[in-house]
Amino acid sequence: MNERSSRSHAVFKINLTQTTTSVPKKQFEKPTEHIRESQLNMVDLAGSERNKKTGAVGDRLKEAGSINKSLSTLKAVIDALVENSRTHKAGFVPYRDSIL
Repeated sequence: MNERSSRSHAVFKINLTQTTTSVPKKQFEKPTEHIRESQLNMVDLAGSERNKKTGAVGDRLKEAGSINKSLSTLKAVIDALVENSRTHKAGFVPYRDSIL
């Protein structure tokens, strides 16, 4: 929006694997392996900015409004997915609340 404004996003996906091997209790037993896997997804979105602060006008102002609206919609989708994951219910996820 201006020379100091940054609209970059970052998405990180981290896969974690933990492998443990048990020690056999009897002489001819084979050790057993236990594997735990997990996935961590992190998203860092560019923050919405106040239009007054950026000094945007015209098409830039319209673009900033659209970006801020789409970020708000994305936040609502992520919040709904997190809530569904916590409650183990298939609640409504507002995927189509934005025309973008």
